Amino acid sequence: EVRALPGRSVTAQPRSWTLAFLLTLALLYPPTYIAEAVVGEREHRLRHVLAVLGARTPDYWIARLIADSGLFLIPGGVALIAGGASGTPLFVWPYAPAAGLLLLAFSVSMSSASYVLSSFFTTTQAVAKYFATVLLLVTTVPLSLMFSASAILPHSWASVFSAVLSFFPSLALAWGLFSLSVAAILSRELERESTLADVLLPSQAPLAVGSLVLRQLALLCVSAAVTMGVTM
Repeated sequence: EVRALPGRSVTAQPRSWTLAFLLTLALLYPPTYIAEAVVGEREHRLRHVLAVLGARTPDYWIARLIADSGLFLIPGGVALIAGGASGTPLFVWPYAPAAGLLLLAFSVSMSSASYVLSSFFTTTQAVAKYFATVLLLVTTVPLSLMFSASAILPHSWASVFSAVLSFFPSLALAWGLFSLSVAAILSRELERESTLADVLLPSQAPLAVGSLVLRQLALLCVSAAVTMGVTM
């Protein structure tokens, strides 16, 4: 039955796992540069100089957030274009807009999370040496658990488990891309026509993933709001 297929296809799951895993890992390099810049400014007291010159703290962080988010949008945009050109199911209509929204929300959420994580470092040398390793560890271990759960647990249990672990931006992005990709591959293999509403809005259609996409977007937005609140 089609309703039991998402997350259980012999080909869809491993292909989606590989795509989500590799794309998420590729987007974990910009946070090191972001954290290094923030720690460097703190190390040389440049932010104090800006404050003396009249720069307001909220304005500073909002401007930095906009600029830093662009570091993720460039590789994310390249992935969307290249994936669409190669016909990858995740990056063609109607799944590409949802993937783009997840990448956009991730770029903001991961940038703000980098500000909070940078507070644990006191020098730019420490950031350059350890920050990427910490991010990889925090991401790869939970992701392995999430993807394993999707293979051995009932779909509803795996969904709850993934929601709990999606507290970190990279985990929320990876699970969203994974689930989208599974639905996209199954839709192509079963020749089921999906609409944009099935992908972005709650629906009872067999391969609809709108509820999950909205949940992952909400988690990314909440994470960004919380971390920016802590930062400012």
